[in-house]
Amino acid sequence: MEAKEAQRLKLEQERIDAAAARQAEVKKKENARLAREAEIKAGLEAKTKKQEEEIVAEIKAKEMKATLEAQRRAEEKARKEQEEAEREIQEQLAREQRAKKEAEEAETARVKEIAAKRQAETEEKERVKRLEAQVKSLEAQLKRATLNIAEATEELGLTSNRHTTTPSQHNQDPSKVKASPLARVMAKERGINIADVPGTGPNGKVVASDIEFFRL
Repeated sequence: MEAKEAQRLKLEQERIDAAAARQAEVKKKENARLAREAEIKAGLEAKTKKQEEEIVAEIKAKEMKATLEAQRRAEEKARKEQEEAEREIQEQLAREQRAKKEAEEAETARVKEIAAKRQAETEEKERVKRLEAQVKSLEAQLKRATLNIAEATEELGLTSNRHTTTPSQHNQDPSKVKASPLARVMAKERGINIADVPGTGPNGKVVASDIEFFRL
């Protein structure tokens, strides 16, 4: 009886030990599975994180590239705008220089025109002066010729006492003094009282030569 009980207990113990061994094996496998899962999960997380980092880096790189491209375009646009502004400034300066040059040329032409006009006016004045001088000379010549003709005419009408000088008619009215028309005109022009002039013409008539050579 005791042997059977002992045998039974032994068998029971073996079953318990086998169950415990199986349970330990199961637990070991479970732990191995959990560890594997944890390892896989960690790998996946690491891979996911790496992928995320790569994606973020790629996004950042794209954003940086886009930013750099936008900056390059902005700089290119600014450069073109600056070049356009500089070209407009140069064109404006060129227009101003042309306008200034044209104004200077116009002013020079105007000054030359004024100078030419003044020169022409001066020359015209000189010509007029020369003409006036010529006219005066001609008038003097005409006057002398007229005087000579008058004297010659008066000389032709002289009597034998032609060289006799009649005393001046100082006390007479000038309008009643015997004188030739030319002598009267000459006396009036020279401010001479014709009554003070001794006449050498016929019957003491005052002639042009008397006025010409009369001294106050």
